[in-house]
Amino acid sequence: MNTTEIMTVTEIPVQGRPDRHEDHIDEKIVSSIERACRNSFEYRNWVKFLKSVVDLDRCAFYAGYAMSNGLTVELHHHPIRLAEMCRTEANKLLTNNQRFTIFEVAEIVMRDHYSLKVGIVPLNPTAHELFHGGELELHPDLVLGEWEDWYDNNKDFHSPRLIDEVESHKALRSRDMSEFPEIMTMRSTVFKGLSFEPIVQHNLLEDMRSDGVRRLDIMRMEGRA
Repeated sequence: MNTTEIMTVTEIPVQGRPDRHEDHIDEKIVSSIERACRNSFEYRNWVKFLKSVVDLDRCAFYAGYAMSNGLTVELHHHPIRLAEMCRTEANKLLTNNQRFTIFEVAEIVMRDHYSLKVGIVPLNPTAHELFHGGELELHPDLVLGEWEDWYDNNKDFHSPRLIDEVESHKALRSRDMSEFPEIMTMRSTVFKGLSFEPIVQHNLLEDMRSDGVRRLDIMRMEGRA
């Protein structure tokens, strides 16, 4: 007599899904973590705080390029890209024998942001594009935030690429500002003497997780997860 075995599938193993526990790191997973950070309420709130409260609302290169003049200013992660922060934090968990979910790592990275353990440079969209195109250099004096504390505290978990990028950035400290494009001498002095105290927003971090669950439920209903 033939019998039919019924197997119940309770989870579809889609790589990079927010609630899936990962046991390795690849580019898709890193991209998913970075996307979770950028799409979170915490990230938008962090950007808003820096632009409206800390006054990082003007380009580091062009003195008159400011949001107060109706122009767009973007916050550039430097010298540590957001993707590399995500990779390092995920690698730290794996090294300590902990599997992780996308949103668990994203929450850690956002805590780093709220403690201002990141390097940021406010740029106009054109300067931002020029930098990513390799046509513009950023002198270390333009970078704000306590990024070196985060870098040193996680030195055992960085990728070789991040180590090379940071060393290249540090090497620029020996160069005089006069060696850089003349437009850099027009930078605003608004960045002088800023005190980067940690931002206490502990109650906000839960919104990222609940928002991710809500979006996952919508994806399931639409058959995309």
